[in-house]
Amino acid sequence: MSTGPAHREPLLGEWACLGILVEEPAHGWAVAARLRPTGDIGRVWQLSRPLTYRSLDHLTWREWAEPVAEEPGDAGPNRTILAPTVDGRTQFRTWLRTPVEHQRDLRSELLLKLVFAERLGVDLGELLDRQREIVDRHADVQTRASDADPADVVSGASSRPSPLGASSIGSPDGGRRSATGSEPTATRTASRRSVAAMTVPTASASGRALPGRAPLLPAPASRRLGQVLCGLTLYGVSMAMIVNAELGLDPWDVFHQGIARTVGGRLGVVTIGVSVAVLLLWIPIRQRPGLGTLLNAVMVGSVFELAAPLLPHDLDSLLGRSVLLVGGVVANAVATAMYIGAGLGPGPRDGLMTGIAARGWPVRWVRTTIEIVVLSLGWLLGGSIGVGTLLYAVAIGPLVHPLLPLAS
Repeated sequence: MSTGPAHREPLLGEWACLGILVEEPAHGWAVAARLRPTGDIGRVWQLSRPLTYRSLDHLTWREWAEPVAEEPGDAGPNRTILAPTVDGRTQFRTWLRTPVEHQRDLRSELLLKLVFAERLGVDLGELLDRQREIVDRHADVQTRASDADPADVVSGASSRPSPLGASSIGSPDGGRRSATGSEPTATRTASRRSVAAMTVPTASASGRALPGRAPLLPAPASRRLGQVLCGLTLYGVSMAMIVNAELGLDPWDVFHQGIARTVGGRLGVVTIGVSVAVLLLWIPIRQRPGLGTLLNAVMVGSVFELAAPLLPHDLDSLLGRSVLLVGGVVANAVATAMYIGAGLGPGPRDGLMTGIAARGWPVRWVRTTIEIVVLSLGWLLGGSIGVGTLLYAVAIGPLVHPLLPLAS
């Protein structure tokens, strides 16, 4: 039987890394910095840098996290930014609201859950109530075992498993009753008080009060769907702005325009057709589309066809075309952050890239290779290459990165 990361229970380090990604997409270096002893999470629960990167790899293998963008490294290769998938957000929400069963894990796992609950604004009142029940149950079992006759304890242990397992509650001697017979009661009372004292913090480290009713994690489906629809609408409008500027397109739109000019079709219709064709390439690499993926395939080209005639076009002024181009690139970055941050699935082209990269290829090599291929084919077919192509390639990553945390 396989013992790989996808076939076993996640380790606590994987939950810690996933929680950081749920809070905001990040690259491995940034996640490791937050988990080191001086980091905001590391002050409570620490993880070494090698184990952090291994945990992030495991999250990718489980398909709980996926690459969504890149940013230049300080003095080395580009850094890959990871974001949680829809399944990853769901799994983290379930873990965050599940009580800790083993007493030995209370100080680590429960404390980590409380930290993320405060940072993400999640109400864990129900979790703490269930946690108190578990601690009370264990304390009562410990009390009965201490009060019982030794012979009864031995015979009872042979007929049923101990709910405590290998853990013990109370004093270092395992909670055995003292000569005065007061130790079990003290142990049970201390255990109950230790959990009863745990409350979800009502203020952040900066002193800001958290809302009385915390938002759900992940965001409600209606809000995320609305965010995807707005993001894809803006994406189609930004595409029309860049096309109407006539100063060069991004690599995929060079490809779309080249096909449209060759076959005599409409650019928006060709964009939809290419999206469907790319989705078919997901089948051999076993990628699963989300709702956002399917909406992306249909909406971008459709919105473009509606917006292009309404926006300024056939401009004679270079200044006017430049303003339209820059505005289109900025709008495209905002739109990209919105639909990625909603977590309802990557676009068809991004999913192709991440699916290939998940097979062991570096993300930056896969993205660069794909974009060089489509750019070259589009140029050969008559697509427009110019200063807009260069501006998009240089600016889109740095623009999207700071916007992703705001949209996630």
